[in-house]
Amino acid sequence: GAKAWALLAYLAGSDRPHPRAELAELLFCEAGDPLGALRWNLAALRRLLGRPDELKGDPVTLGVPDAMIDVRRLEASDADPLELLGLGQELLSGLGFVGCPVFELWLAGERHRLRRRAASLLREAALRCQARGDHALAIRLASELTLTEPLDEGHHALLIRAHTLNGDAAGARLHFEQCRALLRSELGVEPGSAVLAAIHLAAP
Repeated sequence: GAKAWALLAYLAGSDRPHPRAELAELLFCEAGDPLGALRWNLAALRRLLGRPDELKGDPVTLGVPDAMIDVRRLEASDADPLELLGLGQELLSGLGFVGCPVFELWLAGERHRLRRRAASLLREAALRCQARGDHALAIRLASELTLTEPLDEGHHALLIRAHTLNGDAAGARLHFEQCRALLRSELGVEPGSAVLAAIHLAAP
């Protein structure tokens, strides 16, 4: 269930132990027996992780130092953006927790923080690829960047320039039109100076 994934994300997102009472209040306050619901979900996580001796006791800690956790890879100071393609997706994508307002607040903050981190790494990688002439990969990275933050005009300008530098003026113009339609639909505005300067490079 969604609560087990929420519990895993919360524990993975923090290195400190969490008292059981805190976790029960955070995610299972609407249950008739919050601590019982927490125990059931911790047991489910142990089965899913194949770690029968983890997530026991009080407080609870996620003790899996040998596990690859995408959030931690994304946050690492030495993260290589070219090794992190696909990690710009939303944390717990598609899941909502209406009955858990405190968790919803935490999740919204984490989603925003991780989205900004992913965008920063993707942009760094795209610029690095452009500088070394790998325009095909720059297009792939910039495309992922526009999906991560679709209303950021700087990302669209980067993708338009990448198409142009790759010799694909038609692709640049196509993305300009898609960007303009998106901005009109979502914000009721026309593309700004960064996008217009980028498409100017693709003009005949």
